[in-house]
Amino acid sequence: ALDAQRRDFTLNALYCDEAGKIYDYVGGYQDVIARRVRFIGSAEKRIREDFLRILRFFRFAAVYADGVVDGDGVEACVANREGLSRLSAERIKQELFKLFLAPYACRIVQQMVDVGIMDKVLPGSVTVGYLVRLADIENSLNIAARPLPRLAALGAANASVMASWRKHLKLSNKESRCLIALADHVPAFSCNLSETTQRQLLYELGEEIYTQCVLLAWSLAGDDMGSSQWREVINLAQRWCRPVFPLKGQDVVGLGVAAGPEVGEILSQLEQAWIEADFELDKQALNLRLKSLVQRL
Repeated sequence: ALDAQRRDFTLNALYCDEAGKIYDYVGGYQDVIARRVRFIGSAEKRIREDFLRILRFFRFAAVYADGVVDGDGVEACVANREGLSRLSAERIKQELFKLFLAPYACRIVQQMVDVGIMDKVLPGSVTVGYLVRLADIENSLNIAARPLPRLAALGAANASVMASWRKHLKLSNKESRCLIALADHVPAFSCNLSETTQRQLLYELGEEIYTQCVLLAWSLAGDDMGSSQWREVINLAQRWCRPVFPLKGQDVVGLGVAAGPEVGEILSQLEQAWIEADFELDKQALNLRLKSLVQRL
Protein backbone atom coordinates (compact mmCIF):
# COMPACT_ATOMS: atom_id res chain seq x y z
CA ALA A 1 0.00 0.00 0.00
CA LEU A 2 2.89 2.37 0.77
CA ASP A 3 4.58 1.48 -2.51
CA ALA A 4 1.36 2.22 -4.41
CA GLN A 5 1.26 5.77 -3.05
CA ARG A 6 4.73 6.46 -4.49
CA ARG A 7 3.86 5.47 -8.07
CA ASP A 8 2.76 7.78 -10.87
CA PHE A 9 -0.54 6.52 -12.33
CA THR A 10 -3.25 4.38 -10.80
CA LEU A 11 -2.91 1.71 -13.48
CA ASN A 12 0.76 1.35 -12.51
CA ALA A 13 -0.11 0.54 -8.89
CA LEU A 14 -1.78 -2.84 -9.27
CA TYR A 15 -0.32 -5.90 -7.54
CA CYS A 16 -0.94 -9.60 -7.84
CA ASP A 17 0.11 -12.45 -5.53
CA GLU A 18 1.09 -15.92 -6.67
CA ALA A 19 -2.48 -17.14 -6.15
CA GLY A 20 -3.78 -14.57 -8.65
CA LYS A 21 -5.37 -12.21 -6.16
CA ILE A 22 -5.23 -8.55 -7.24
CA TYR A 23 -4.44 -5.82 -4.70
CA ASP A 24 -5.65 -2.37 -5.71
CA TYR A 25 -5.10 0.47 -3.24
CA VAL A 26 -5.74 3.49 -5.49
CA GLY A 27 -8.56 2.55 -7.85
CA GLY A 28 -6.28 1.42 -10.64
CA TYR A 29 -8.34 -1.58 -11.68
CA GLN A 30 -11.43 0.48 -12.49
CA ASP A 31 -9.26 2.95 -14.39
CA VAL A 32 -7.85 0.10 -16.48
CA ILE A 33 -11.39 -1.09 -17.28
CA ALA A 34 -12.49 2.48 -18.09
CA ARG A 35 -9.25 3.15 -20.03
CA ARG A 36 -8.32 6.16 -17.89
CA VAL A 37 -4.85 7.44 -17.05
CA ARG A 38 -4.91 9.31 -13.72
CA PHE A 39 -2.20 10.46 -11.38
CA ILE A 40 -2.21 8.96 -7.89
CA GLY A 41 -3.23 11.50 -5.28
CA SER A 42 -2.01 15.02 -6.03
CA ALA A 43 -1.05 15.25 -9.70
CA GLU A 44 1.19 18.24 -9.03
CA LYS A 45 3.04 16.40 -6.28
CA ARG A 46 3.59 13.36 -8.51
CA ILE A 47 4.88 15.59 -11.32
CA ARG A 48 7.26 17.52 -9.09
CA GLU A 49 8.81 14.25 -7.97
CA ASP A 50 9.87 13.68 -11.59
CA PHE A 51 8.94 16.08 -14.39
CA LEU A 52 9.29 13.27 -16.93
CA ARG A 53 5.88 12.17 -15.67
CA ILE A 54 4.39 14.96 -17.79
CA LEU A 55 5.51 13.18 -20.95
CA ARG A 56 4.64 9.77 -19.51
CA PHE A 57 1.12 11.02 -18.77
CA PHE A 58 0.56 11.93 -22.42
CA ARG A 59 2.24 8.77 -23.72
CA PHE A 60 0.16 6.52 -21.49
CA ALA A 61 -2.98 8.29 -22.69
CA ALA A 62 -1.90 7.62 -26.28
CA VAL A 63 -1.47 3.91 -25.49
CA TYR A 64 -4.03 3.01 -22.85
CA ALA A 65 -6.72 5.72 -22.92
CA ASP A 66 -7.52 5.83 -26.65
CA GLY A 67 -6.02 9.29 -26.84
CA VAL A 68 -8.32 10.80 -24.19
CA VAL A 69 -6.56 12.76 -21.44
CA ASP A 70 -7.69 13.34 -17.88
CA GLY A 71 -8.55 17.01 -17.36
CA ASP A 72 -7.02 17.31 -13.91
CA GLY A 73 -3.85 15.66 -15.14
CA VAL A 74 -3.56 18.04 -18.10
CA GLU A 75 -4.06 21.03 -15.83
CA ALA A 76 -1.24 19.88 -13.54
CA CYS A 77 1.04 19.18 -16.49
CA VAL A 78 0.48 22.65 -17.94
CA ALA A 79 1.09 24.29 -14.56
CA ASN A 80 4.41 22.47 -14.21
CA ARG A 81 5.59 22.41 -17.84
CA GLU A 82 8.60 24.63 -17.14
CA GLY A 83 10.01 21.67 -15.21
CA LEU A 84 10.60 19.86 -18.50
CA SER A 85 13.66 22.08 -19.01
CA ARG A 86 15.30 20.35 -16.05
CA LEU A 87 15.22 16.95 -17.76
CA SER A 88 18.10 15.51 -19.75
CA ALA A 89 17.75 15.43 -23.53
CA GLU A 90 18.22 11.67 -23.47
CA ARG A 91 15.22 11.09 -21.18
CA ILE A 92 13.02 13.42 -23.23
CA LYS A 93 14.02 11.72 -26.48
CA GLN A 94 13.33 8.26 -25.12
CA GLU A 95 9.86 9.24 -23.94
CA LEU A 96 9.06 11.20 -27.09
CA PHE A 97 10.07 8.34 -29.38
CA LYS A 98 7.86 5.94 -27.41
CA LEU A 99 4.97 8.39 -27.79
CA PHE A 100 5.48 8.57 -31.57
CA LEU A 101 4.85 4.82 -31.80
CA ALA A 102 1.68 4.82 -29.69
CA PRO A 103 -1.68 4.00 -31.34
CA TYR A 104 -3.10 7.49 -30.69
CA ALA A 105 0.15 9.42 -31.10
CA CYS A 106 -1.24 11.99 -33.54
CA ARG A 107 -4.21 12.90 -31.36
CA ILE A 108 -2.04 13.29 -28.27
CA VAL A 109 0.70 15.27 -30.02
CA GLN A 110 -1.97 17.71 -31.21
CA GLN A 111 -3.25 18.08 -27.65
CA MET A 112 0.30 18.66 -26.41
CA VAL A 113 0.64 21.42 -28.99
CA ASP A 114 -2.71 22.93 -28.03
CA VAL A 115 -1.86 23.20 -24.31
CA GLY A 116 1.70 24.42 -24.82
CA ILE A 117 3.55 21.27 -23.75
CA MET A 118 5.18 20.49 -27.09
CA ASP A 119 6.82 23.92 -27.13
CA LYS A 120 8.86 22.79 -24.13
CA VAL A 121 9.87 19.54 -25.83
CA LEU A 122 10.75 20.63 -29.39
CA PRO A 123 11.85 24.22 -30.11
CA GLY A 124 10.01 26.01 -32.91
CA SER A 125 6.74 25.21 -34.63
CA VAL A 126 5.56 21.69 -35.43
CA THR A 127 3.27 20.52 -38.23
CA VAL A 128 0.97 17.90 -36.79
CA GLY A 129 -0.89 17.64 -40.08
CA TYR A 130 2.11 16.04 -41.78
CA LEU A 131 2.43 13.58 -38.90
CA VAL A 132 -1.24 12.63 -39.31
CA ARG A 133 -0.80 12.08 -43.06
CA LEU A 134 2.34 9.99 -42.51
CA ALA A 135 0.56 7.81 -39.96
CA ASP A 136 -2.41 7.36 -42.31
CA ILE A 137 -0.16 6.36 -45.21
CA GLU A 138 1.80 3.94 -43.02
CA ASN A 139 -1.45 2.34 -41.88
CA SER A 140 -2.81 2.09 -45.42
CA LEU A 141 0.36 0.28 -46.54
CA ASN A 142 0.69 -1.77 -43.34
CA ILE A 143 4.16 -0.32 -42.72
CA ALA A 144 5.39 -0.21 -39.14
CA ALA A 145 5.89 3.27 -37.68
CA ARG A 146 9.41 4.50 -36.99
CA PRO A 147 10.16 7.38 -34.59
CA LEU A 148 12.65 9.30 -36.76
CA PRO A 149 10.39 9.70 -39.83
CA ARG A 150 7.60 10.80 -37.49
CA LEU A 151 9.93 13.35 -35.91
CA ALA A 152 10.89 14.53 -39.40
CA ALA A 153 7.21 14.84 -40.36
CA LEU A 154 6.60 17.14 -37.39
CA GLY A 155 9.33 19.42 -38.74
CA ALA A 156 8.21 19.11 -42.38
CA ALA A 157 11.61 17.42 -43.03
CA ASN A 158 13.16 20.90 -43.05
CA ALA A 159 16.95 20.64 -42.94
CA SER A 160 17.52 23.53 -40.52
CA VAL A 161 14.75 22.33 -38.20
CA MET A 162 16.16 18.80 -38.26
CA ALA A 163 19.62 20.12 -37.40
CA SER A 164 18.18 22.04 -34.45
CA TRP A 165 16.19 19.08 -33.13
CA ARG A 166 19.10 16.71 -33.63
CA LYS A 167 21.21 18.81 -31.27
CA HIS A 168 18.35 19.56 -28.89
CA LEU A 169 17.54 15.86 -28.39
CA LYS A 170 21.20 14.80 -28.51
CA LEU A 171 20.53 12.08 -31.03
CA SER A 172 23.04 9.28 -31.44
CA ASN A 173 25.36 9.32 -34.45
CA LYS A 174 23.23 6.70 -36.18
CA GLU A 175 20.00 8.59 -35.48
CA SER A 176 21.58 11.84 -36.65
CA ARG A 177 22.75 10.31 -39.91
CA CYS A 178 19.25 9.00 -40.56
CA LEU A 179 17.57 12.33 -39.82
CA ILE A 180 20.08 14.22 -41.97
CA ALA A 181 19.56 11.76 -44.83
CA LEU A 182 15.80 12.27 -44.64
CA ALA A 183 16.09 16.06 -44.66
CA ASP A 184 18.65 16.03 -47.50
CA HIS A 185 16.90 13.57 -49.80
CA VAL A 186 13.14 14.01 -49.31
CA PRO A 187 13.10 17.00 -51.72
CA ALA A 188 14.41 14.72 -54.49
CA PHE A 189 11.32 12.50 -54.35
CA SER A 190 8.05 12.86 -56.23
CA CYS A 191 5.45 10.50 -57.61
CA ASN A 192 6.61 11.34 -61.15
CA LEU A 193 10.19 10.08 -60.87
CA SER A 194 11.39 7.85 -63.68
CA GLU A 195 12.12 4.30 -62.60
CA THR A 196 15.77 4.86 -63.52
CA THR A 197 15.97 7.71 -61.01
CA GLN A 198 14.11 5.62 -58.45
CA ARG A 199 16.66 2.83 -58.82
CA GLN A 200 19.54 5.29 -58.43
CA LEU A 201 18.02 6.66 -55.22
CA LEU A 202 17.30 3.20 -53.85
CA TYR A 203 20.87 2.11 -54.58
CA GLU A 204 22.34 5.23 -52.97
CA LEU A 205 20.13 5.28 -49.86
CA GLY A 206 19.39 1.63 -49.17
CA GLU A 207 15.91 0.19 -48.70
CA GLU A 208 15.18 1.60 -45.23
CA ILE A 209 16.05 5.26 -45.87
CA TYR A 210 14.56 5.10 -49.38
CA THR A 211 11.24 3.85 -48.01
CA GLN A 212 11.16 6.49 -45.28
CA CYS A 213 11.96 9.23 -47.79
CA VAL A 214 9.10 8.14 -50.02
CA LEU A 215 6.68 8.06 -47.09
CA LEU A 216 7.73 11.54 -45.97
CA ALA A 217 7.66 13.02 -49.47
CA TRP A 218 4.21 11.52 -50.03
CA SER A 219 3.01 12.99 -46.75
CA LEU A 220 4.37 16.45 -47.54
CA ALA A 221 2.95 16.40 -51.08
CA GLY A 222 -0.61 16.06 -49.83
CA ASP A 223 -1.49 13.54 -52.55
CA ASP A 224 -4.23 10.98 -52.10
CA MET A 225 -3.35 7.94 -49.98
CA GLY A 226 -4.66 5.69 -52.74
CA SER A 227 -2.24 7.16 -55.28
CA SER A 228 -1.04 4.35 -57.54
CA GLN A 229 1.97 6.44 -58.60
CA TRP A 230 3.30 6.81 -55.06
CA ARG A 231 2.64 3.13 -54.41
CA GLU A 232 4.73 2.24 -57.44
CA VAL A 233 7.60 4.38 -56.15
CA ILE A 234 7.54 2.86 -52.68
CA ASN A 235 7.14 -0.69 -53.97
CA LEU A 236 10.33 -0.50 -56.04
CA ALA A 237 12.25 -1.96 -53.11
CA GLN A 238 10.19 -5.15 -53.47
CA ARG A 239 10.30 -5.22 -57.28
CA TRP A 240 14.01 -4.54 -57.76
CA CYS A 241 16.93 -6.28 -56.13
CA ARG A 242 19.63 -3.74 -55.29
CA PRO A 243 22.78 -4.89 -57.17
CA VAL A 244 26.34 -5.11 -55.88
CA PHE A 245 29.04 -3.13 -57.68
CA PRO A 246 31.12 -5.76 -59.52
CA LEU A 247 34.61 -4.30 -59.00
CA LYS A 248 36.76 -4.29 -55.87
CA GLY A 249 39.97 -2.62 -54.80
CA GLN A 250 42.02 -5.66 -55.76
CA ASP A 251 40.91 -5.25 -59.39
CA VAL A 252 42.50 -1.78 -59.42
CA VAL A 253 45.63 -2.80 -57.53
CA GLY A 254 46.06 -5.74 -59.90
CA LEU A 255 46.63 -3.25 -62.72
CA GLY A 256 49.56 -1.66 -60.93
CA VAL A 257 47.87 1.14 -58.99
CA ALA A 258 49.40 1.50 -55.53
CA ALA A 259 47.06 0.80 -52.64
CA GLY A 260 45.77 4.06 -51.20
CA PRO A 261 43.23 6.85 -51.75
CA GLU A 262 43.66 6.73 -55.52
CA VAL A 263 42.17 3.23 -55.62
CA GLY A 264 39.02 4.50 -53.94
CA GLU A 265 38.80 7.47 -56.29
CA ILE A 266 39.03 5.19 -59.34
CA LEU A 267 36.39 2.82 -57.98
CA SER A 268 34.11 5.74 -57.15
CA GLN A 269 34.42 7.11 -60.67
CA LEU A 270 33.64 3.74 -62.23
CA GLU A 271 30.75 3.12 -59.83
CA GLN A 272 29.20 6.45 -60.81
CA ALA A 273 29.45 5.49 -64.48
CA TRP A 274 27.82 2.13 -63.64
CA ILE A 275 24.97 3.90 -61.83
CA GLU A 276 24.44 6.36 -64.70
CA ALA A 277 24.26 3.37 -67.08
CA ASP A 278 21.35 2.10 -64.96
CA PHE A 279 23.53 -0.70 -63.55
CA GLU A 280 23.71 -2.46 -66.92
CA LEU A 281 27.51 -2.50 -67.30
CA ASP A 282 28.79 -5.97 -66.41
CA LYS A 283 32.17 -6.72 -64.88
CA GLN A 284 33.80 -7.25 -68.28
CA ALA A 285 32.66 -3.84 -69.53
CA LEU A 286 33.78 -2.20 -66.29
CA ASN A 287 37.19 -3.86 -66.49
CA LEU A 288 37.68 -2.42 -69.97
CA ARG A 289 36.89 1.04 -68.61
CA LEU A 290 39.18 0.43 -65.66
CA LYS A 291 42.10 -0.49 -67.90
CA SER A 292 41.52 2.56 -70.07
CA LEU A 293 41.36 4.77 -66.96
CA VAL A 294 44.56 3.33 -65.47
CA GLN A 295 46.44 3.76 -68.76
CA ARG A 296 45.63 7.48 -68.74
CA LEU A 297 47.06 7.97 -65.24
